[in-house]
Amino acid sequence: MFQKLVAIEPVSLIPSAEEALHQYAREVVLFRDVPADADEIVRRIGDADAVLLSYTSRMGRDVIARCPDLRYIGMCCSLYSEKSANVDIAFAREKGIRVLGIRDYGDRGVVEYVLHELTGLLHGFGMPMLRDEPVEIFGLRVGVVGLGVSGRMIADALAFLGADISYYSRSRKCLWHKGGTSGHVQKVKSIRLDCDGDAVVLLIEQIGGAACHEGYRSCFSRELRDGKVSRCSELVFDPKEVYNG
Repeated sequence: MFQKLVAIEPVSLIPSAEEALHQYAREVVLFRDVPADADEIVRRIGDADAVLLSYTSRMGRDVIARCPDLRYIGMCCSLYSEKSANVDIAFAREKGIRVLGIRDYGDRGVVEYVLHELTGLLHGFGMPMLRDEPVEIFGLRVGVVGLGVSGRMIADALAFLGADISYYSRSRKCLWHKGGTSGHVQKVKSIRLDCDGDAVVLLIEQIGGAACHEGYRSCFSRELRDGKVSRCSELVFDPKEVYNG
């Protein structure tokens, strides 16, 4: 158990999660605003041995060096690499401080938000309409700028709805068309609604053997049975060979 845990800025925890923090520290301090500068971060940490932060503030070498009691830094945001992190993880490691982040933190919510805003823009729902007449996502040519995990998930969702997706691939150093590497794309043949009008089923023609970027024919390749999750379909292609070959 930690002696003192401090969230130096808002970390978007629900009340039950905030209450649960008391199981891990004798004292818990949660700040509701973003610190103005590095000096304020150091003041907020004080003698704490555990810190939580989001993506807004940066804990660089200078901040970590001025907090000698620190043993743990929890990043309530996506952590994909040390270079992209807002914490100097390498220096923290030198000081014996453990740093943990959350992979794909909040990415599904980002996808929902983008689709909501795009639909509103295309149809004029609560905002000025993009064109003189409503535009469907199906057949829409969409460019995605910045393709981290959220971007890839947005591209997958829009492609599923029939959009034509392109983005600049930093690894390939060129404009990349979704499906251009794997050859696996979907053509929407029919869109069906249920009796209540609150569920949609898309009937598609699968071009290529797999719809899932993990190499399975369907993204629903796992089955829950007797309380255990297991694969229920065979791997069609090796994603490492297709995407990294």
